[in-house]
Amino acid sequence: MSFVTPREGRVRLAVVDAAGRRIALLLDRRIEPGAHSAVWDGRQASGATARPGVYWISLDLDGERRSRRIAVVP
Repeated sequence: MSFVTPREGRVRLAVVDAAGRRIALLLDRRIEPGAHSAVWDGRQASGATARPGVYWISLDLDGERRSRRIAVVP
């Protein structure tokens, strides 16, 4: 997944399930403004493969949050 940040700041990029639980943390660090990308391998933080279903990619930049719905299919 690709994203663009308009300014420098601390970014937290996470995968969240339909119940609002964070299942994977993809990025948690300070970044420069510009284009960035991250890859989710479909695994939860525990290492287990995520079940098919709807998930949310949540991007938090210094308290400003955006999200996008994604689907995991079998």
